[in-house]
Amino acid sequence: MKHQSYKARQTITPVEVDSGETILFQCSDGTTRTITVESTKVVLESCTWKNPEDRPLVPHRNGTAVIRMHCILTINSCSLELIRWVGNDKSFYQPWVFMGLRIWLDTVDDIFTILSETHGICRPRKKVRLALQDVQQRICPTLLHPWCPLPANGMTIDRAYAGTDCWLGPYWGAEAHCGLDMNHPAGTPIWTPFAIDRQEL
Repeated sequence: MKHQSYKARQTITPVEVDSGETILFQCSDGTTRTITVESTKVVLESCTWKNPEDRPLVPHRNGTAVIRMHCILTINSCSLELIRWVGNDKSFYQPWVFMGLRIWLDTVDDIFTILSETHGICRPRKKVRLALQDVQQRICPTLLHPWCPLPANGMTIDRAYAGTDCWLGPYWGAEAHCGLDMNHPAGTPIWTPFAIDRQEL
């Protein structure tokens, strides 16, 4: 059986894995989680495209799409289904906490049957990209501060450029967006989210 081995570290561990492939993740207490990807799928929940059966979708100005990704994992013989949304407020989510792990579902390759990769490189090299972390660790070892004035209730999709430009888009309703563009009024202060003692231009 193919597998990849990782040890918990001070920050998150990104992993890419194919269906049927196994990850051995050693937590900071020495115990190991065996994680296998069982299956994935995507659902085009809604879009403004006239014929949503056209794949991949064709970008058009003011286009929008909402996509749902599914990934079923087996972790130490227990099944866990991850569901991640792209293109609405659910794009901004807390990680799953399961069996001593924090788990983020970044993307599944199936999403590129719907979206094109023409707005930055963001397609995984394997079937699924996850981020893993031992819950005993801080998400970031350095104390972070807000880098701009943020909404009291967190980020919403209408605050992203064009109401679409969260991570994976879909920019113009069809292009996977490699980043997060946030709308700010002119003159909004921007700060470094962590302490720095040097800077480069």
